Formats: sequence, structure tokens, C-alpha cells
Amino acid sequence: MIDILGKIIPQELNIGDEYTKKDLAEIFKTSDVENIIGGIGLVKNCMLLLITLDKTFFAELPNDLDKMNREEFEEHSYRHLDYFDINEKVFGWDGPTTMNIESPLINSFIANVYPCLLFARKYYFKNKTDYEKNITNNKYVYCGRIRYIEHYNTTPPHFISSIEEIINEPNEKLSQLYKFKPQKLDEKLKEFGHLEEKESNDFIVLTKREESRTHERKATFSGPTHKHDIDMTQKCIKAVAGFLNERGGNLMIGIQDCGDVTGIERDFMFKDQDKFNLYILSQLEHYLDEYENIQSYINIRFQNGGDKNKLVCQINCKPLPNKIVAFVQGKLCQRRGPKTVWLNAKESHNYIEERKKRIVC
Repeated sequence: MIDILGKIIPQELNIGDEYTKKDLAEIFKTSDVENIIGGIGLVKNCMLLLITLDKTFFAELPNDLDKMNREEFEEHSYRHLDYFDINEKVFGWDGPTTMNIESPLINSFIANVYPCLLFARKYYFKNKTDYEKNITNNKYVYCGRIRYIEHYNTTPPHFISSIEEIINEPNEKLSQLYKFKPQKLDEKLKEFGHLEEKESNDFIVLTKREESRTHERKATFSGPTHKHDIDMTQKCIKAVAGFLNERGGNLMIGIQDCGDVTGIERDFMFKDQDKFNLYILSQLEHYLDEYENIQSYINIRFQNGGDKNKLVCQINCKPLPNKIVAFVQGKLCQRRGPKTVWLNAKESHNYIEERKKRIVC
């Protein structure tokens, strides 16, 4: 894969460097780049995402304002929600208002058909004075490759993408992009959470969903039929704790990594649904510290997973209030993208202190 990407992605691109559209046209040896108005385009087997984060003033317009009709004006004046979440290693962005998930370009992005290269700038017009004087910022910072994780069926659709290449010590330009937060970001994220909960009511949809920040699937909870695998149970508990400590989520038991529904009937501890439910509860109580304060945020249910008539277990986790943190036998973990990671002592301290700041007295 690396060799293939090396042949497709121009070697002249360096993460953190700035490029104008003219620069990119020369690098890719095509004028197609110049025609990308609205953020996304396909150039030489690469998908380019050209994003302006700060929408206080207009971004780039295809024509003078007085020559644009109402539809064009609304399209290019829409304040898209675009932002980095470096802790989660994701980039959130709104698709163009003229496209939906069925649009060929968006469909290709979702299917990860082409490598997607992210270029971003903080603003096009820095402030009102620059807007009135038409002083623009034509340079984008190359932020590396991104890859589709999930999307919300909003209008326009909102995408969550993993950042494949993160610079731990970014230069000033890249650092500004990483730190930028659009207005009302928290409110929007809550709306996405409510939307996701509503969509998740369809159990069959859940069984087909790809792994993401709020969704994980495991073939078994305690190991395959022939072997009791304690390590597998611990991985499941870790995922549950990660969901509780962040935005919540669903752990689906009985689904292979590839998405095949094999059912919990092949789980080592499965005898019947009730006994399996009691076993999961006993393990949650064993591994999660102060379980009595956490148990009301966890709900377990069982249902057939599609047309294969295999039983699937859903462990639904609501996000814990900021005053409560889920520890796994004294260890703290956090959900980052489609994975749950352990935090070291320093990271755990900073994480707990940050949660305390969010508590409203």
C-alpha cells in the first residue's frame, strides 16, 4: 500500500508546508486544481479536500457577489462545520451543500477509493478590514491524508475522518489549524450525538455499522467455543470504559471484524441468553471500579442480527457525567477514533483535570 501511495501522492508535498492552488496545479501537473470551488475535487487519482476553517467571512467565491444568483450565494456562504480533534486523531467536516452521500465524489470518499489529501487554511479573509480591501489568503497548509470513518445524515452530510499522518510537534501554521474551534462546536456535537442515538434504534443498522469512535464490534465476549479467553473479555471491558469516558457508544458482540454476523452462540460462556447476560454483568462489576456509580449508564440487550438468525448482544454505553470517570482496575482509558487506548499516569492526570473544568457548579 505504501509503495502504491508513493506513486500516487506527489513526493513534493510536505506536511505543514503551504501551497496555493497554482502551486498544486504545478505539482499535480494539471489545471483541474484551479477548478475546485466548494472544497472537494478529484485530481490525478487523488481526492483533494481544500478547507477554510474560519467562516466568519466568505471563503473563496467562483464569481463576484453581484453576479451570483441566490442559489450560488447560499451555497458559498454556508458556514460549514470543519474542525480538527487531535486528541481523537480525527477531522470533522461538512460536505458541499450541493452534494449528498449518493453523489459520485462523496460516494468515492466514503468507499476510500482514492487517497484523500487534506489542505486547510484558517481563513480566506482574515477580518472585516481585509474583506473590505479584498486582501485574501490564498495559501493552504498540507495536513496529510485522511480516511473516512463515519458520517451523519445531516444536510449537508457531516463526516468524521481519521487523520492518517499527525505531526507531534507541528509548525506554527499547522498548530493554529489543530487548535481552531468553530463557533457552537460543542452544541453541534451534541446534536450529532442525539442524531446518532435516534439512528441507532434500528438494531440491524447497528450490526452493519463500521467501527468508529462510538461503535465497536467483537466476535465474542469470553472467547471462542473451545477456549476461555480472558484477554478478550478484558478488551471488551476496555471498550466499554472508553465509551463511558467519552461520547458513549455501542459494543456489538457476535460480529466479526469483517462485519460478518456469527452470533454469540459461539461464545465460550454462552449457555442461554439470561446466563450470558448475568456473566457479562458479573465481569463488568469485577473489572470496572465503583461499578455501583456506573451501572445505570450501561444497558444490555439481545436481538437477532439480520437474516442469518444469529443472536447479537449490544452493550450500549451512555457518556458519564464529568464528575464520574470509569477506571478498569485502577487504569484509565480513552476512546480515540475507532480504538480505545490506555492512558499513562501523566495523561490520566491531565484527563481528569480537564473533566473537572467542565463541571458546572
